[in-house]
Amino acid sequence: MLTLFAVNIIDNTSNLLNKVNLSNPTWDIFLVLFFITFAFFYGLFLGRDRIVQIIISIFFSYVLVMNMSFLFNLFTKLTPSGMSILKVTLFALLIFINYFFIAKKSLLSSISSRASSWWHVVIYSVIHTGLLISLAFCFINSENLEVFGKVSKMLFITPQAVFIWGLLSVFSLIFLKKSDY
Repeated sequence: MLTLFAVNIIDNTSNLLNKVNLSNPTWDIFLVLFFITFAFFYGLFLGRDRIVQIIISIFFSYVLVMNMSFLFNLFTKLTPSGMSILKVTLFALLIFINYFFIAKKSLLSSISSRASSWWHVVIYSVIHTGLLISLAFCFINSENLEVFGKVSKMLFITPQAVFIWGLLSVFSLIFLKKSDY
């Protein structure tokens, strides 16, 4: 299944690159450029320790927002777009709050206090940015996601993409450690 997914990504990406017209940019081009730029600068400015703390905060925030249906039932008069904005805003707010609670505690000292290589920071920032984009799209209703093309949907929006970004985040937290040599 993973090889089929990788082959589909490669085929769709090559098809997309053949169709790219920079004189008439689409949302896909903006999303990919945002992803690349944000991941690069994000890793440079934050560093590994903060990215690890934010990844943990994102997981906590996602679980909290996904299980707040009782709260969203209070906003029955909101349109689907308004509900999406509310969920994304609450998600961002909870990331911010959780980050400061985690940063104040030594919960992550065994994970994040190791010195790391520059390539660890690059991998963390790419995975973190992909996870953040993918989970933010989970809160947006499907009608608003129709503006994105096939490649963006496959990379960030499908349930498989959300699962893969989450799995990559967990694996990066487990396996990217300081080398002993």
